[in-house]
Amino acid sequence: MTKHLFIIHIYISIYLFACYHTQSNTRRDISMLSTCKWCTDCIKNMSCSYSRWIGAWGLPNQSFIDNYTLGVVRTSSYCLNECLSNPLCFSFTSPTDSPTQCTLYSKPVNPLGEFYNRTAFELGTRICCTDIKNLGNIISPCLPCPNCTKLMQCNQTCYVVKPGLPDNKFISTYFLNKINATINCADECELNPNCLTFSYIVDRPRWCSLYSGVMGVTVIYNDTSEQMTGGKVCCDPNR
Repeated sequence: MTKHLFIIHIYISIYLFACYHTQSNTRRDISMLSTCKWCTDCIKNMSCSYSRWIGAWGLPNQSFIDNYTLGVVRTSSYCLNECLSNPLCFSFTSPTDSPTQCTLYSKPVNPLGEFYNRTAFELGTRICCTDIKNLGNIISPCLPCPNCTKLMQCNQTCYVVKPGLPDNKFISTYFLNKINATINCADECELNPNCLTFSYIVDRPRWCSLYSGVMGVTVIYNDTSEQMTGGKVCCDPNR
């Protein structure tokens, strides 16, 4: 009887260990923490001029930690702010049960790499923005837009955002008004049937300028380090 109980105990222990190991590797979601912004230091570190922040679960490998750790700091807000305030910082990690304890690193983490301790740690890192020269970063799903057909020659649109401010000709021709957003500028533009484009200052993301014109590759964008522009574009059926 004792022998049978011992065997059952061993079986249950192995089963529970397997379940725990499986659960510890289930967090694989990657979330966007910022829009694309001009990054002067990225050219030598990341081979790109624009970067954005993403969040994920886990730690990079031990070699990365040993070679690129800048230091461990305590923050009064959250670790992204600590990394942003340090010009040498390109990624960070923190324990899930102690999110104000930040380890900062001098290199970006490969988002396609292997992460460890996914249930115990989370991380943030810069990645290159690959679609900035083309269209922008999509910030909404494709939705029917019957009012856009005349202006945009399309029945479905989505919102995109890119660094910079539209040129003076676009602003003077299509400016509607300035508004202090309750949530964000995309929502304010969506509430205004005449609005197709918006812009805002990076440090004041709720102070919105709304425009009735369509943003596009033909518009020249200036002031890419301090301004952001977003707006409706036609949904590419191949995207």
